[in-house]
Amino acid sequence: EAVLKPIKHFEIRANYSWAHYNQQNLNRSVDVLYSRNPGETITMDNGRTRGNYLSEIQNNQIRQTFNLYGTYDNTFANAHSVKVIVGGNYDYKYFKKLGMKRNGLLSESLDDFNLAKGDDISITGGQEEYAILGFFYRLNYGYKDRYLFEASGRYDGSSRFRRGHRFGFFPAASVGWVISNEPFFKNMTRTVDLLKLRASYGIVGNDNIGGTGDRFAYFTQFGSGNSYGFGPNGNLVYGIRETLLGSDKLTWEKSYKTNIGLEMMLWGKLNLTLDYYWERRKDILIQRSSLPSMAGFDASIYANMGEMDNKGVDANLEYQTRIGNKVGLRLFGNLTYSKNKIVFRDEPAMQYAYQKSEGTRYGEFYGYIAEGYFQSEEEIKKSPRQMRELAPGDIKYKDLNDDGVIDANDQCYLGKSWFPSWSYGMGFNINYHNFDLALFFQGVS
Repeated sequence: EAVLKPIKHFEIRANYSWAHYNQQNLNRSVDVLYSRNPGETITMDNGRTRGNYLSEIQNNQIRQTFNLYGTYDNTFANAHSVKVIVGGNYDYKYFKKLGMKRNGLLSESLDDFNLAKGDDISITGGQEEYAILGFFYRLNYGYKDRYLFEASGRYDGSSRFRRGHRFGFFPAASVGWVISNEPFFKNMTRTVDLLKLRASYGIVGNDNIGGTGDRFAYFTQFGSGNSYGFGPNGNLVYGIRETLLGSDKLTWEKSYKTNIGLEMMLWGKLNLTLDYYWERRKDILIQRSSLPSMAGFDASIYANMGEMDNKGVDANLEYQTRIGNKVGLRLFGNLTYSKNKIVFRDEPAMQYAYQKSEGTRYGEFYGYIAEGYFQSEEEIKKSPRQMRELAPGDIKYKDLNDDGVIDANDQCYLGKSWFPSWSYGMGFNINYHNFDLALFFQGVS
């Protein structure tokens, strides 16, 4: 790292890092000899390699990062604090994998592929490189530590997307009011050490959007297709087909985040933090489902079309004190409530609105609504026809479309999700001289 201070209150920093990671895994398998009868030796074949085999996997990874930024930090008239950071960064990653395997290893002590003479040979490989180039800024302003303002932004370009769609701009801004530093609050500082309100809004970009399972998802890709017999003997010839229809407009997923928070400290011991947050995610990469089969697309089709909302409340409480001069005590707890909703998913037209996932929670269970248990044969006869022969004590399902039959058209989203709404934790730390005891509990529901 290099640091340059050309003028007062201003410095320039530059740093570069290079890392090389190499992993080599060598495995060999030997025949297992066993005997069922005296004087008899049988070789147990593992069924996969038809004898001794040698395999080797090599993973090589190179990563380079470069950062260059300048910082201006100054305070004017003992009241106005200003800090500005402007810079850029570059991150490059290269990964290569090579795997080899061959059976018929002749030596029991030497691990060399020249000594493997079997006909079961396998060679696998693959490589990938990824780069991101970004420019950023951050402006902080504070007036007498009472009124705080921050504006920041990034302009990032990712090699995961094709030219023309690689760069995105992601700004953010926040404000804060430290009420406890106001002159009118002086009489309360013995009780309330800190009282602060804050709010923020910003956009975050994500280029690691996955979904297609392929690094170059903006290219149309081909793979082996169906076969057809030719000639008098009907010899099969395999064709090729589209396996992934490239999305040439593939770009960043964006998250629009809003946060309102409260920070408070009482008696120098009790800390409370409350946050309300709301997030709208847009341009989520999803597999398209609304295209009809008659369109002729056999390949998977992805697009930046998904939208989802997520909102909730987060609370943290902490109490710290000392008992005498030797014992320290810390009690803490946190509670989070979060609820999400699918806004858009590109679903095909549904016959019944209650079968659409839009408006439901992520991971919400899908199935039949149970209305209780059948109490008698008479109740069974008066109820919609279920999916099998029934007897008293069987589950009674709701006929959502009122057609008198319980079938797939009566399935819906059930309002419960495997994704928890509540998460919580609590614990304590106690220390005496050089001895510490800590206990922590956490859970979800």
